[in-house]
Amino acid sequence: MRTVLIRGGDEPPPELRHIVATGSTEVLEVAGDDGRATQDADRVVIWDGRDVIVEDRRLRWPEDEDELRMLFQTGG
Repeated sequence: MRTVLIRGGDEPPPELRHIVATGSTEVLEVAGDDGRATQDADRVVIWDGRDVIVEDRRLRWPEDEDELRMLFQTGG
């Protein structure tokens, strides 16, 4: 699964990057989204400094770390 990780502020924590990388076949990390980076992605993850948005789910970091892990383990 090809994932695009969009940074919207601070650098993502190493643990978050690890979760995304482990649950993906390929990861492209970009500083902002101009639309081109996400065209060929199977999944888009947005990091905005405190929240992680995966598809239509907004998770708090690190409070929802377990839920994020589950999403990436199940491909959801």
